[in-house]
Formats: sequence, C-alpha cells, structure tokens
Amino acid sequence: MILYSSPTCLLCNAALEIVYDVVADFGLSRDMVRVVNILEDADDGCDLPPPVGVPAMRICDELISGLPDRDVARGAVMQAILKGCFHECGW
Repeated sequence: MILYSSPTCLLCNAALEIVYDVVADFGLSRDMVRVVNILEDADDGCDLPPPVGVPAMRICDELISGLPDRDVARGAVMQAILKGCFHECGW
C-alpha cells in the first residue's frame, strides 16, 4: 500500500491518518503503508506511472486520488485482502 505525498501537500497528513485508521480496522500493521515523496522518489516499485496529484494512494491495483473517503479506502483494502495482494508483498 503506497501513499504518494510531497512536502507541500496540504492534505497528505490527513490522508495518511485515514489510511492508518483503515489499516488498523483490519488489524494490519502501519508498516504496510509506504509513503513515497513524489518529488524525491519517482520509483515506487510498481512499474506504473506515478499519480498526477497528491495525495493519492495505491492499494493493490487500485489508485485513489485526492483525500480518500474512509469507506472507499476501506473497500479498497478489503478487495486487496481478498485478492491476496498483501500476501504477495510478504505482509
């Protein structure tokens, strides 16, 4: 699970807290969330183009742009669990 951020992003800290809350709802570790500063680290390890704006998050094969709605983020995490995405990453 990747949260794309930048030092000047006004909503990125709020997005990170939402992601942490959703991860905790499923009993998963915060360590599953990797924060990628798009200004310093263009390679997120996914071999996919980075998002155009921040905040954005990639959960398995889904990209959510903007400040995520908790229910949308929760649904994406649930789908990722069902698809086994976290198992593939060693989580």
